[in-house]
Amino acid sequence: SYTQDVVFVQFPSETLEDATKRNAKTLLTIESDITINGHNATLTKTGSGFLIGGFFVVQSTGKLTLNDLTIYNKYQAGLASAIISNIGGTLIVNHCSLSITMMSDVVSSSVILSRGGQLIVTNSTIGGVTDSGQKSDGWGISTADNTNAKIINCKIEKNTSGGIHNDGGSMEIRNSAYRDWE
Repeated sequence: SYTQDVVFVQFPSETLEDATKRNAKTLLTIESDITINGHNATLTKTGSGFLIGGFFVVQSTGKLTLNDLTIYNKYQAGLASAIISNIGGTLIVNHCSLSITMMSDVVSSSVILSRGGQLIVTNSTIGGVTDSGQKSDGWGISTADNTNAKIINCKIEKNTSGGIHNDGGSMEIRNSAYRDWE
């Protein structure tokens, strides 16, 4: 079990991308080829603050492969960031469950945010829900900046903005569903 409070700060003169890169020092930054075989383990993080960080940031030189892992963020209050941010690298998620649970007064980001690079999600569940039963405020998976994405055999659930958002790049979706699983 892993628990840590992380605070993200974006200065008025900063772009969100610059702030993400600067704040990546508080997250697990992936800059090489890393594989995590979870063997059904669970990573949990709780916190509150201006912007609560996720778990991983994959940089353009990095490749992160997650296998058989549950990652769970629980936010008390504040602005939540993505569980995993891919900034031009390669992110592969196999047989995982990624979710965000929020108490009241939380505005959330996507569960997975990919800005460029490659994203492959297979046989996984991506979701977010508040303790009050409302859906998360972000996307299940959000891609931009020419991300090459493949989503295969996945369930995307309980996100008010929607299941999947593509703002540039290619996306292949096979045998996957978005549904309000209530």
